[in-house]
Amino acid sequence: MSKSIAITSGKGGAGKTSLAINLALRLNEKRGKAIFLDADF
Repeated sequence: MSKSIAITSGKGGAGKTSLAINLALRLNEKRGKAIFLDADF
């Protein structure tokens, strides 16, 4: 079963992208699979 993690904030410059990248890297090291999707709206 797959899991999704969402990192959100209404404020710009809060570090969401940095947190998401580092989280994806750690999950990839631990589990061998991670997909990172960054979207600005």
